[in-house]
Amino acid sequence: MTDDPPAPVTVIPVFKKHPVINDIPAFTVFDEFYFQNTEKDIETLMVSIDRGHAYPMVWIRHEEKGKAVNIAMGHDEKVWQDNTYQKLILQSVSWLLAE
Repeated sequence: MTDDPPAPVTVIPVFKKHPVINDIPAFTVFDEFYFQNTEKDIETLMVSIDRGHAYPMVWIRHEEKGKAVNIAMGHDEKVWQDNTYQKLILQSVSWLLAE
């Protein structure tokens, strides 16, 4: 996590196709930027670049009989109102509920 105030954060899909990010282009939201500690078993779907480093911003992981999605953006209503962010949330929920 940074102590920086909210700022424009651009998230970029990685080269892999996945139901969570299908048809989601790179997009920018005004939000807090968090650096996350992640485990090695995650699959990164979207990243943000800060000071020359790529940081996972959307990732998935399979958990025994389940699965998880992490979306690092979304700390206030400005982000929630973004159409691309809303599509990302809906596709994430659809993937989580799929058998």
